[in-house]
Amino acid sequence: MPLHPHSPFNVENKNSKLWRYMSFSKFIALLENQSLFFARSDKLSDPCEGSYPKLSVAELKKYILDPKAANPTTKQAEATRETLRYTMMISCWNKREVDSYLMWKAYTDSIESICIQTNVDTLFKCLDAQQNYHVLVSDITYIDYESEEIPHGNILSPFVYKRHYFREETELRAMIWLPGDEWRYIENALPPDSFPVGLEVPVMASTLIQSIYLHPEAPSWHRELVKKIAQKYSLTCAIEKSDIQARPIF
Repeated sequence: MPLHPHSPFNVENKNSKLWRYMSFSKFIALLENQSLFFARSDKLSDPCEGSYPKLSVAELKKYILDPKAANPTTKQAEATRETLRYTMMISCWNKREVDSYLMWKAYTDSIESICIQTNVDTLFKCLDAQQNYHVLVSDITYIDYESEEIPHGNILSPFVYKRHYFREETELRAMIWLPGDEWRYIENALPPDSFPVGLEVPVMASTLIQSIYLHPEAPSWHRELVKKIAQKYSLTCAIEKSDIQARPIF
């Protein structure tokens, strides 16, 4: 996935582990469809996805926006920003070396949930193998939207920055921008429902998934069920129960 020299996208340490926590039904969907779901950016949990912090907006107004709201340039710039949010599809991963109690709590709501683990290089290879889309991958940089700004020069930069409230996620994300129809949407002021809510991107699950982790409180029968499902879909990876709830040894 070669990147433009002025790209805002950056990935450090391609050997790092990646974790994706999900419901059991989403796990089955991944295996059955042999695809990763990329959600539309405005459907993610952070309402400020793809937006600019205060200082960046002030700087943009000097070069792009007229302070008067009635100015056509202002309206077009705002419409373009909103449309970018509707045409940017994102797959989020936690980039860390160990399992996370906070991520289990944040992204799962059942003891039958699971987590798949891979690494950055494998994700790159899986996404690079399919030809339908151009995929961008980047670590997320966390900043204070009240006092810091996003560098100018690329309209996609806001999608690789997030507010510091989400720093514990240590996120790496894969992104697909769907340009082409955005000007039609802008010119006709079409509602958000006119855009797809996400994309199913083909991947080989048996290549992508290096380990499967069961919820820390998963019952024993669930492990046996996951083993059977893994065998059905030709997965040979390790299946382990998260040891976050392990009993003390002394």
